[in-house]
Amino acid sequence: MVVCAVNSFIYTVVGCVIRLFGSFLFLAAILTICFIKEDFQPVAKEKAIPTKELFTSVKYPYLLVNLFLTSFVIQFSAQSIGPILALYVRDLGQTENLLFVSGLIVSSMGFSSMMSAGVMGKLGDKVGNHRLLVVAQFYSVIIYLLCANASSPLQLGLYRFLFGLGTGALIPGINALLSKMTPKAGISRVFAFNQVFFYLGGVVGPMAGSAVAGQFGYHAVFYATSLCVAFSCLFNLLQFRTLLDFLRNNIWYNSSMDYEASEQLTDARFKLLVGVQCTTFEEMLAVLKRDYQGKHAKGGRKPKLSLEYLLMATSICARISNL
Repeated sequence: MVVCAVNSFIYTVVGCVIRLFGSFLFLAAILTICFIKEDFQPVAKEKAIPTKELFTSVKYPYLLVNLFLTSFVIQFSAQSIGPILALYVRDLGQTENLLFVSGLIVSSMGFSSMMSAGVMGKLGDKVGNHRLLVVAQFYSVIIYLLCANASSPLQLGLYRFLFGLGTGALIPGINALLSKMTPKAGISRVFAFNQVFFYLGGVVGPMAGSAVAGQFGYHAVFYATSLCVAFSCLFNLLQFRTLLDFLRNNIWYNSSMDYEASEQLTDARFKLLVGVQCTTFEEMLAVLKRDYQGKHAKGGRKPKLSLEYLLMATSICARISNL
């Protein structure tokens, strides 16, 4: 009798949850249809960029692949402990309401990620998404090590909540970097490939976590996951540093760089340095000169630096900050 009542209660709760999520999805669809306006112009089939050409046109293809792998690692690390979490909570001493407590621990990470995503997005705009991504991964490694050494379910739940505060910076950071790197005509396909790697991590993560737990125990899952995230963090750090050093050193980003020297560069190197083609830079310079002459038609103090040098320095600084 008691078992039937408990089963009936569980079925009722599950049904209410499914209806609630269905209502949220329906509301989201209505809000999207009514309030989101997109200035979208379909690309003709003959003008569409082939996928191979799209990836060759990306500024830094090796960094693009690295971001795909980072998305894989993010979902891999989030899902690797899913199969063993309830068992790990029981191993920590929780015997009553085991599934409910496990559910709270899992949801605490999502709740804190929801709280921090907006704040982390603003922070990424200020300090750079590549820096925030590396810091967030390093933070995740520390939290996973703490989770491996948790002594109670309450402590584990607290660590998972703190973990979610850091993961709120991961997905927005990757999306921002992808949107900056990808040509507008192919951004949907690049995001689709990124989602493939993201969901692949969700497939491989639980299987790998279960295999590690079966061979080495529950604690080993957290150690192995932290090791994967640490390798991803290291690769991202090396990639970003290599890219910045390349721009600063190998593309003549130094104090001796001036407009006259840039005229000796090829169009490809000029665009890699400044961010725009040489003809576009000349058009920008013409507009700047015309505006300057209009404002100083009656005289005034001349700038110490030429307009060419000021525009080039501004363009290079904006390019470096957007990496």
